[in-house]
Amino acid sequence: MQRSGFNNTKDFEAARKVEDVRAMKLLDVEWKHLNYVDGWYRIFKNAPIYNGEELFTGKISEVEFDLLEEIRNSLRVYHEYDHVCIPLGIGRHTDHVIVRNVAESMFNHRKIDFYADFPYAYQYKNWSFSALYKLLFLKRSFKKFSPWKRIVLDCYASQIPILFPWYPVNNKMYPEILLMSC
Repeated sequence: MQRSGFNNTKDFEAARKVEDVRAMKLLDVEWKHLNYVDGWYRIFKNAPIYNGEELFTGKISEVEFDLLEEIRNSLRVYHEYDHVCIPLGIGRHTDHVIVRNVAESMFNHRKIDFYADFPYAYQYKNWSFSALYKLLFLKRSFKKFSPWKRIVLDCYASQIPILFPWYPVNNKMYPEILLMSC
C-alpha cells in the first residue's frame, strides 16, 4: 500500500475502486463492487486472519466459512447472466480461491469464463495442470496477447508498484504474459 503512495487503507481502497470503474467502463461491461474486505485486512478476534504468506496458500480459514455464504448470497442475483468471469486462483491467493470456489459451486460450468490472475500467472511454478487445462481448453477462457489489455491495465496504476515493482507506473512495458485475458 505504501509503495503505491498511500498511507491508509481507506484511501487505497477508494483509489482501487476508481481504477476498477475506469477499467470496467473501458471494457463496457456490467459491474458492481460487493465491498468485501481484502484478505490482507480481514480481522478475527482483533488479529489478522492471514499473516504474511498465509494469504497465498489457497487455504481458506475456517473462520471465513460465513464469508463464503455471504458471497454466495451476493452472487445469486447474477445466476441468470450468460457469462461470469472468475479468477483461476493460480497464485493461491485466498481471495481469488474463495471467489472461484463459490462461483464454481453456483454457476453452470458453461457460463464460467476464467482469467489468469496476475502477477501470479507470471510465475510458472504457480501453474497447476487443472488451471492450465481450464485456461487453454474451456471456451472463451483464453485469448492471444492483446494491445487492448495494456490499455485496461493502465487503469490500475496504484497496483503496478505492488505487483510489478521493477516497472515504473505507466511504463506500458508489462510482461507479455499479462496480455492474456478472458
